[in-house]
Amino acid sequence: MTAAGPGTILVTCGPARVRLDEVRCLTNLATGEIGSVLAGAFAGRGWSVECYRAAGATAPAPEGGGIRVISFEAASDLGEALAVRAETGPRVVAILHAAALNDYTVGSVQAGEGECGGRLKWKSDADEVRLTLVREAKVLPRMRAWFPGAWIVGWKLELDGSREEALTAAAKQLGSTGSDACVVNGRAFGPGFGLVRHGWPLREAPDKSALAELLIDVFEGVRGASVSG
Repeated sequence: MTAAGPGTILVTCGPARVRLDEVRCLTNLATGEIGSVLAGAFAGRGWSVECYRAAGATAPAPEGGGIRVISFEAASDLGEALAVRAETGPRVVAILHAAALNDYTVGSVQAGEGECGGRLKWKSDADEVRLTLVREAKVLPRMRAWFPGAWIVGWKLELDGSREEALTAAAKQLGSTGSDACVVNGRAFGPGFGLVRHGWPLREAPDKSALAELLIDVFEGVRGASVSG
């Protein structure tokens, strides 16, 4: 299929993970499904897509012409890959950052009285294991510097609080990261997904497929207005 336009769409998805040793890790319950849906939908419209998919994703990887899948493990790995990508390859015109990244990385692991750093596998006979976690640098706030001309969409999953608080958190993300839009979902928001943009009314989608179509329509509208302007 002929590409919808010059440039590439980047999609991130899946649960990042942080290794404790060679057999254990910290991760989350994301599956990567939404990224696969988004990648497939954009490719189906003729766009060239690069899907940065966490190694721990359990949903099927996106398939179809125009999709290149790149695996990563931790948030730091994704950040390094995107920094390199910003200097190489076709121009990136949009980023859909749906990956569930780790906010913290492991500073140290102590089992009983012994420090486990550097061991391939720490012993599991200790009555107590203590982890020290340190904050990991976030990827989304750095994307604008890497890809200054791209349309950047972040994600905000909110479980606690009210719908209004979830929308406020999404709007705050826009201001703090320089992104163009934010998809908000979760128990606090309610069923489906919301698309938050500065100066625009809330747009909603009932499911992942509808969200993909909404994002495509909004992006192509923004891109069309930019080209014609």
